[in-house]
Amino acid sequence: MTSLSSYVLPFISTLIPLLIGYQAPSLSLDHPASSDIFTTPPQEVSIVDLLGKAQAFHQQRISIRGLVTQPELHLDESELYLDFVFRLSQESYSIIVYGRHDRTRGAPAIRMNETVEVIGIFWKEQNRNGSSILNSLEAITVTPYPSAIPNRT
Repeated sequence: MTSLSSYVLPFISTLIPLLIGYQAPSLSLDHPASSDIFTTPPQEVSIVDLLGKAQAFHQQRISIRGLVTQPELHLDESELYLDFVFRLSQESYSIIVYGRHDRTRGAPAIRMNETVEVIGIFWKEQNRNGSSILNSLEAITVTPYPSAIPNRT
């Protein structure tokens, strides 16, 4: 019997080449959620609801909480940013989260088995370098949950 980790770990590792050269979400007008990025809060959703209604959330800005598993962080060429990918899990469900962390803002909140809140753009399906990636979240922010800052949880 093959363990889940022997199936999933190679899958996550194959995403890294697809995400190398990742550019952080911009606030330009061509970004799917740019028009409401400052005017409306992201929609809070659970992973179960997100996966059950993936089409309804496609290219929408969402807020989601879960446990970090299988994190991979890679320093970019400038050494100012960390490109990252990890699985965000709730119970037996998970999605792929990827993004870029600005190292000048401190250490990232991405640690194995830590609970985080991620705000980002959800993609039901996304074509990256000729490969299709299903149910992924392009992170704008990743913060510890519950927050260490009072009144932020």
